[in-house]
Amino acid sequence: GVTRLPEPAEVREKGARQQQDRRRVEHLRGGRPAAFDCPYQPTTIAPVPASTVTLRCSPRPGYSPPNHESQVLTGMQAEITIDVAARRMTRFEGTLFEEVNFAWGFLARLNRGGRIELRQEKVAGSHWGLTRMELHFDGRLVMVKPLHLERRESAWDYRAVPAMSVAEALNYLRRAPESSLPAAR
Repeated sequence: GVTRLPEPAEVREKGARQQQDRRRVEHLRGGRPAAFDCPYQPTTIAPVPASTVTLRCSPRPGYSPPNHESQVLTGMQAEITIDVAARRMTRFEGTLFEEVNFAWGFLARLNRGGRIELRQEKVAGSHWGLTRMELHFDGRLVMVKPLHLERRESAWDYRAVPAMSVAEALNYLRRAPESSLPAAR
């Protein structure tokens, strides 16, 4: 079959959505240390490599979120796995154990049971990248409109490529096997 490259408008729209989601995730990641109490207790939550530590975290009393994205952390319990040698978080799984209101519920409300999962790992040499992002939240927007946020993204098989111009990158993509390109939506 012929490989169809996505139209520029499709690429821009998808890129804008991904950039917005990544900004939200970065706000969450940035607020995480101040938002949670994570006492160190060796756990056996799941089989993990010996070089990692998994922490069970609960909201820190008195935490004042710096932005709307971080507000969700006030009602969330989380498990965080850290690669001790690399000093990096490799997994963050959080679940809302209580309803979270934005602007006293006038702006939005997220229901109990909402989830977020983030995973990152070494993707090329010493570079780390987000390899999984899953969000699932339900609630209400402006008190009446149902809100459903569902997002799943996975990335794998990273490969370093040499530095190239835009024209060279387009030629590279045209020559790549169809199975290695993302599907156009």
